[in-house]
Amino acid sequence: MKIPIKFSGQENLESKRLVLETHITSIELQGDVEKIPESIDIDVSNMNFDNRILLKDISIPKYISVLSDPKALVAIITN
Repeated sequence: MKIPIKFSGQENLESKRLVLETHITSIELQGDVEKIPESIDIDVSNMNFDNRILLKDISIPKYISVLSDPKALVAIITN
């Protein structure tokens, strides 16, 4: 099941003249349908230039399996 990734805190990046460049907008998850979240939320407000978010960096509950490549680049902070 594909679950969308939502990013929050982008206004803080903009105030530092930084931009969130997204590469992946959803994650393939497997598990009990009732326990899989509707979306994955990532707060980018405290990130800095050239910070990267890899799939393996995202906190996913242990009872849910990630089917996507854990080394995949989700997003990067650019200017």
